[in-house]
Amino acid sequence: MAIAVASTLAILLFPVHFTNYIYFNFGEKFAGISVRLYNFIAIKRINTIRNAPSKMLVDGKEKDFDAKTLITSARILFNNIYLTKIIQLGDFGAQSELACSLCAVQNCISVAFYTYLKSGGNKGKLRNYGIINHEHKNIIYYAKISGATNLVASIKILIILLSEKLNEQIKK
Repeated sequence: MAIAVASTLAILLFPVHFTNYIYFNFGEKFAGISVRLYNFIAIKRINTIRNAPSKMLVDGKEKDFDAKTLITSARILFNNIYLTKIIQLGDFGAQSELACSLCAVQNCISVAFYTYLKSGGNKGKLRNYGIINHEHKNIIYYAKISGATNLVASIKILIILLSEKLNEQIKK
């Protein structure tokens, strides 16, 4: 019995590593998010249809874009997960004033966010690389966000997400 309890406790508390890959290409009007466990088990894949940003594919099925659900899910996840790595790569086209301005804005937001994380005790790898490319006018952005949690926190996150979905359905 003690072995079964110890094994169950170890499984519940063993760290679960996840990785989010985020990609935006404003030239092709395309964005994609991929969530993976242990960097190879795909959990969720959300992306827009190229040149049709109002439609998105969720795990291969077409749906209308729902920004509220994405923002709520991200907020819950970031409040319950220890971030171990954030790496951002931005390719901003210098042929567009907007792209150059967004490069500066993205850098300022990243520095402020990274400072906030470090002041909260985060010791993870936080990097931001941005280049201004004279060859195009598009914005191509890539981010890799890695973190760790355990099954207890994962169950808590799942319960919070499901209860918010239930509350939305009750309000309708």
